[in-house]
Amino acid sequence: MRITRVSVKKLFGIFDHDISLKMESRITIIHAPNGFGKTVLMRMIDGLFTSKYKIFSDVPFEQFSVFLESGERICVSPDSSDAKTQVTDLESDEDEGDQAVFNFKILYYKKQSCEDPENYRPRFSRAQRVRLRRMVESIPDLERVGRDRWLNMKTGTYLTFESAIESFDLQARLSKEFDPDWLIRMKENVHTRFVQAERLRSRRPSEPFRPYYADRNAPISPEYTVEEFSNEIVKKIGETTDEYAERSQAIDRSFPSRVIGEGGIREFDKDLDDRLNNLEKERKRLMSLGLLEKEEDAPDISGLRSPHENDKNIERDLARVFFSTYVQDIEDKLLAFDNISEKLRILTRILNKRFQYKTMTVDKKEGFVIEAGDKSPIKISSLSSGEQHELVLLYQLLFHVKRDSLILIDEPELSLHVVWQRRFLEDLEEIIKVGGFDVLVATHSPQIIHDKWDWMVDMHNPDGELDDETE
Repeated sequence: MRITRVSVKKLFGIFDHDISLKMESRITIIHAPNGFGKTVLMRMIDGLFTSKYKIFSDVPFEQFSVFLESGERICVSPDSSDAKTQVTDLESDEDEGDQAVFNFKILYYKKQSCEDPENYRPRFSRAQRVRLRRMVESIPDLERVGRDRWLNMKTGTYLTFESAIESFDLQARLSKEFDPDWLIRMKENVHTRFVQAERLRSRRPSEPFRPYYADRNAPISPEYTVEEFSNEIVKKIGETTDEYAERSQAIDRSFPSRVIGEGGIREFDKDLDDRLNNLEKERKRLMSLGLLEKEEDAPDISGLRSPHENDKNIERDLARVFFSTYVQDIEDKLLAFDNISEKLRILTRILNKRFQYKTMTVDKKEGFVIEAGDKSPIKISSLSSGEQHELVLLYQLLFHVKRDSLILIDEPELSLHVVWQRRFLEDLEEIIKVGGFDVLVATHSPQIIHDKWDWMVDMHNPDGELDDETE
């Protein structure tokens, strides 16, 4: 379900922002000086649909509204009537009574209705806090080592109670048990993802040492996000090759019966040669992306031709069936790579156009492999901040996003050269064609906007052009 419009009244007690998303281009750009609430607005959108409610208690505002393409609307408004029972420490049981009340309420307006909204005031009861503690304590290899300090025994990393809740999406899981049905349905159908400005460090920061009681055989949690994503792509490739192997086995087992079942009669495909050649090209492309190994997975089929050219002794009709079935089987097997191969193709193509004097390839065991112009290896964490920002952002958009999500990108211009900034929206358009999602971009940079001024909403001056203060 797509979001069509968001608005907030009296943000920080001052600003009224009303943003209609560009549904056709799927890219909306918000531009304003520092302090106007671009990032806060994004956090409010994401917080509503991912149960990160703290933002609504931290920031003064009068009303926040999200409008959906279905005609439904969700509003959040402050409600301080029970402010004395608020709980700031998620682990505390020292609230007055059993209920701790967030100081806001959520209103749900049904389709084409502006009256009698559903009214929900999120409460955080003692029972819920106990449930959260049990959820944290049930996480494998996570051990409490202080009042608000948890150690992952496997990786040697430390988390606070709140960061553990956020890292493992425990609040969202808990909300499903207590939220009303309409809010659960909204969260299941409206997907958001907040790509924060600080994105180069791993979201699970490492300590400078590994405690003696941590698992010495376990890999240390990566310090940089590029390292984390490099490890992740290895897992994704492994899962895809496993799927390919399972698909291949199932297809190969039924090959004889399907050939025989045809009775030796089938029109010979006139384009069989073209299909064979296209398959060989596709296999070579998959090899270049690190998804197939020539020796193990991609036997050379370039020499295969219609049976009358290769084996005069094979019954012609049977040969027609055999080769047609063979080609169809290969096409079906390679479908396992369709999703990941297109995303890797876009990722490597864009990055290798941007990187200077170095190239990036993908290896099924090593992940992202960076080489200098003389082919000498470069550690991925040694890439410049601009190169890391580009890799991290593109990877998230390609591999972490569901269709029809609203992706919230804060300051994509960080560490990027002016030329890269001007090409950002061009790259984003290509990725959206594959992923099918909407994007809300917050930027200070006219270079990011480049020639797409019709996609922009100027929060500082919504009815006009940029003034001197915002240029």
